[in-house]
Amino acid sequence: MADAYNIVQDGNTIKGGIMRIPAGSALPVATVQYRDIIAIVEALPGAADSKYVCMKNSANAYRWVKIFDGNSDTIIHQAVGL
Repeated sequence: MADAYNIVQDGNTIKGGIMRIPAGSALPVATVQYRDIIAIVEALPGAADSKYVCMKNSANAYRWVKIFDGNSDTIIHQAVGL
């Protein structure tokens, strides 16, 4: 019997409410198409992965904001890609 808690959304499988976040070695250019998207940058061996969200600032420019990295237990606020 299929697991009733597994849902596929935009090619990502949500298992029991947990979604797999897209990951890669670099972030794409921040644009409206990535607005509100969370992405993970997978680091090379010996470095920590980082999690980002694409947001629009008050000047209507899009940027990736770093929210977590693998070395921290707290939220990080660091804008990149202005």
